[in-house]
Formats: sequence, structure tokens, C-alpha cells
Amino acid sequence: MTLFLLIFAFSPLPSPIAGGPVETPPAVLNAVRYRPDQDSLRIVLELSSPAVFAESYLHNPDRVYIDLDHTSVASPIAPIEIGDGVIKQVRTGQHDKETVRIVIELNSAVDYKVFPLTSPDRLVVDISKKTPASQRPDSPVTRTIVIDPGHGGKDPGAIGRHDLMEKEIVLDVGLRLRGLIKERLGAHVIMTREEDIFIPLEERTAIANAKDADLFISIHANSSRRKEAKGVETYLLGRATDKDAMDAALRENSAPRNKSSDDLQFILTDLLTTAKKEESLRLAHYVQANIIEKLEPRYKSVDHGVKQAPFYVLVNAKMPSILAEISFISNPEEERLLAEGGYRQVIAEAIFEGIKKYVQSTSMLAQPGEAANTPIRR
Repeated sequence: MTLFLLIFAFSPLPSPIAGGPVETPPAVLNAVRYRPDQDSLRIVLELSSPAVFAESYLHNPDRVYIDLDHTSVASPIAPIEIGDGVIKQVRTGQHDKETVRIVIELNSAVDYKVFPLTSPDRLVVDISKKTPASQRPDSPVTRTIVIDPGHGGKDPGAIGRHDLMEKEIVLDVGLRLRGLIKERLGAHVIMTREEDIFIPLEERTAIANAKDADLFISIHANSSRRKEAKGVETYLLGRATDKDAMDAALRENSAPRNKSSDDLQFILTDLLTTAKKEESLRLAHYVQANIIEKLEPRYKSVDHGVKQAPFYVLVNAKMPSILAEISFISNPEEERLLAEGGYRQVIAEAIFEGIKKYVQSTSMLAQPGEAANTPIRR
């Protein structure tokens, strides 16, 4: 895994007005928290507002330090003793009157990334053990897959007539899919959420981009005013292909999101992601075909095919990305099926098979000695 050194700057300072320049209030570091994240560990710096930061990696001893410019500490933050074999300690202090410094003391060399998130403002540091060069694959493989169970927390998603909630269904399917990918494909899997918590739409692809992911799979359950509507459809980002596709996007986009998102950028995004559209389309067809293949004989599911629609959750993804609507929770029959663990397992198996076939076909596109002209990396 490549070591990334990133420097981010947030929005520029406000323009001067009559009477002199406008001072931007300093950011305040309110808290530092951490949590294990599967094969890595995530440190989160909670801020009152965006902050310009710089970070660097130092050796002898190994450590990462992050400087937050024009920032103060709300109150003294005690050192955090982690001791997980990778990180020894996280120390925070007021380096000078304009700068807060965070020092992450390490036991050995690591791979890491630092990136900002909004709503609320925070800076995220993801740290994982460095993979020795001798253990890195010599042939094209999919290294990282992000699974995004839709909704969560305060956003339940669609709710069936018997109170089954979309957020619960898709989390269970996502966790089942994670196990299949790790066990049978050997890829690293990142979940945008592993529990019932709310993640803003724009943060989901931000996580995938920050992790340099190869694929982004968002899982949802469909809903319609027509209770007879049933079946499966798989989407990629683009202009809506029909009214039902637009309705699906409007429903999924109604989840709370960062209101400062650039709507013009959203409208034009499909014009800016052409390079990933072909691969997203291939991935979508593999997933859709395998879901129908698994469901049709036993459950008589309806194949609505592969469609395009302007889903916020797919905006700005830098890798092939799709959104799977696995069944209609608004349909009484499919709501009953979605409540069954066996049905959810079949869905997870089907999505996995679609991903596996996509990965295999992409690897075969690579010429000997070359990486494929796809997101699959060495």
C-alpha cells in the first residue's frame, strides 16, 4: 500500500469589505476520539469549524504529526493510550498560540491517510499496518471494496407496511456481503457503517475516495406508491432513464445531507465521470444479472434491469460505483421475504457473485505485464 501525504485547505477567507479585512474566527478542537475500523484504526478530531492543516510522517521513532492552523484547544486533552500493537499514544496540545499539534506515536511504520469531513466538521486519520512488498500481489487484483448500507440512525429509509425498516435490511445484507468478499475474494472490505448510525450521503463516497477504493457498492431497498411494484434494479450515476428511476433517486436523495453541497456540480457530475461510467455499467450488469439469476427461479422476482439516475450517494466517486435496489419493501410479499435471513443471504450471495465475475473479467482484460485499463490495481 502506498504511503500518502496529503495537505488540504478549506474554503478561502472571506473577501475584505470596507474598513479592512474580515477576520475568520479560529477553529476549536473539541475532542479526540478513536475506534478500530476492521484492519485499521480511525482517529477523529472533532472541530468547531473547518481548519487548514498540514501533516507529516517522521522516523526514529515512527510518528505522525498533524498541525491545525489558526486553531485552539477547547480544554486540555489528556494523552490517549491505545496500545494496539500499531499505535502507542495520541498526544494533543497547543503548539503555539496559532497552532494545535497532534502527535500519533507508532510502534512501527504504517500506511495512513488524513482527510476532512463536514456536517459536523472533523478531521479523520486512518492508520493501518504497512504491507511488506514481498506480500503485495504481482498480478491485477481488486484491493479494496467499499460496501455502503444505505440510510441508518435518524434516517430509517423506506418503511414497509409491517414496520420493517430499510436501514436494518441493508445493513444485514451488507455485513453478509462483507463476509463473503473477505472469505472468498480475499479483498479488503470497508463498510461505510457497521451499526445503526447516520452517515451523510456525501460522506459515504468521501470515505471510499479517501481509502483509494477500487469499487463502491451501495445497497438499498426500493419503495413505490404502487404496492404491486416488485423486483430488482441496479443503478449507476447519470441522468434518469425513466420516471421510476427519477422517483427512486428523489426518495434516496431525501436523506439529510450537507446543505452546502454544490447543486450545480451535482447536476453536471455525470459529464465529469465518463471515465468511470463504462466500468460502473459493466459492474452494474454483472450484479443485476446475478441477483435475478439467484432470485427468479425460487422467488419469481421481476428484472427491471440496469438504469441511470442522479443519486447523491454516487456523486464524486472516483471508482466504479453502483447502487443496488434489492427488492421493494413497499410490496407486502417482498417485505415478508426481506424479513427472512435466508432471503437476505441469497441477495448477498448474488451481489458477491456479480462482483466476483466483474473482477475476474477485468483481470482478464489486462495484458501480460500490464495493469488492466480499469480500477484494478497492482
